Amino acid sequence: MPDSAEGTTNMADNIDSNINTNANWARRIFDWADEFDISDKNIPRDENALLTITEININQLNQSPNEHPKITYLPDEIGYLQQLNTINISHNNLTTLPNSIKNLSKLENLCLWGNQIHEIPCVIKHLTNLKTLNLANNRIKQLPKWIAKLSHLTQLNIAFNQLAYLPDEIAQLTKLHYLDCYHNQISKLPKSIDNLQSLTKLNLQNNQLQLLPKTIANLQQLEKLFISHNQLTTLPNTMGYLSNLKMIDARSNCLHQLPTTMANLANLKILAIANNPLHQPAHLLHNLHNNTPNLQCDIK
Repeated sequence: MPDSAEGTTNMADNIDSNINTNANWARRIFDWADEFDISDKNIPRDENALLTITEININQLNQSPNEHPKITYLPDEIGYLQQLNTINISHNNLTTLPNSIKNLSKLENLCLWGNQIHEIPCVIKHLTNLKTLNLANNRIKQLPKWIAKLSHLTQLNIAFNQLAYLPDEIAQLTKLHYLDCYHNQISKLPKSIDNLQSLTKLNLQNNQLQLLPKTIANLQQLEKLFISHNQLTTLPNTMGYLSNLKMIDARSNCLHQLPTTMANLANLKILAIANNPLHQPAHLLHNLHNNTPNLQCDIK
């Protein structure tokens, strides 16, 4: 890490040309931090120390309205902070990100929960080392096709937005373990979702799903499936092939029956199916308990 004016200049030479590379770059970050009352712990007011930080964590969830002003922008000069591994700017008022953020090649975790983002900033596609991306509780209406460029993602949280569908390209996120789409307006899943072979947890609660694709059965690592509060009238017979499934939450749908193949789910521990117009629920439970004696079932 540079500890001289010459070293700082060399680092600046590697930064995107759109960033002003004169000696005032650190001062502009300090001014930004002062404007939003950001502590020295998050943004040290020393240039050399600033260049070494690996994390910015400014979560205003539990802050009183008058305690700290909400952050409305990130400075262009943030691109100088090339040791950053994690950025968490949650419960603020961001609407976009500066283009210079693409220079943060070591960034693995980006959390923008609870901001005012309407469109996912295109610059994120350059953050190809991202492992976790949290965009929950914004105003996003579309997941862009370029999401496929984030091939190292293991967690994607897009809950509490306004998505109507997931693009086919999401299937290229083959390292994804956790996908959270809670509380959107999704009415249909892409058939290609079965390519998410590493997925262990899928949350689709509070959407507008009327059916699940049969291909969901190919998610052989899936352990937890949350599909409550949708408009599902049936579940695919192929559900019985999800051999690692431990939990299903299908409450508050329009299910009249469960597929008989679900009796094959020997690892199933929790089945929540309350608030569905099920026919002969006692008979269904008897068949399930024959193969899964430790099953906990919520049917009322």
